[in-house]
Amino acid sequence: MVKKVLSINYSDTNGISGIQKDLVTFQEQNVFGFTAITKLLINSNHTKEIIETYPSSLLKNQLESVLAGGEMDAVKIGHFNDLNDLEVILSFIQQKKFKQIVLDVSFVKDNSNLFKEIQSKLMPTINALVITPTLLAQLTGETATASPKSLDSMARKLLTDTLKYILISLNPDDNLHAIVTHDSLTKKKFAKHDAATILTAKLA
Repeated sequence: MVKKVLSINYSDTNGISGIQKDLVTFQEQNVFGFTAITKLLINSNHTKEIIETYPSSLLKNQLESVLAGGEMDAVKIGHFNDLNDLEVILSFIQQKKFKQIVLDVSFVKDNSNLFKEIQSKLMPTINALVITPTLLAQLTGETATASPKSLDSMARKLLTDTLKYILISLNPDDNLHAIVTHDSLTKKKFAKHDAATILTAKLA
């Protein structure tokens, strides 16, 4: 049976990121993708960047519709707008609608109220985390560094029986990531915007 996976993310009309990119990657990984859109990004050579943020009520309606047919094997949380969106997502997590939860937290600004709420409320529920070195340092109270050994040490402070995978972006220019688990540290290159999406498909 084909696994069902959900992407909670923004929509990019260019198709190079957001849910459009997620759906392509899900198909390549042989899983069936569903989506819930948090905002619309319009950006081209002919128009100035336009960002349309959707209300949390619309996110709730989308999730209710998508999940009416049953739970998802995995969900990628790639973007949401605010604390209201977070509460909506948490309500569905509490209903046990997702078997595996992957959070790509790179969209969040460090030291923000949203980041602090993610840390206290969402982090304890997730199975995998995709993060930047700066945000990893913020989470662990350590000094930001690019050293793989130091990043590995920081990541291991966050691993739990629930959170078993942490992907750290080592070099955005070549999309190299460190993958930290309880047993190992490995390095792998992913196509741009694909790390969390591929991990979601693999965990489904």
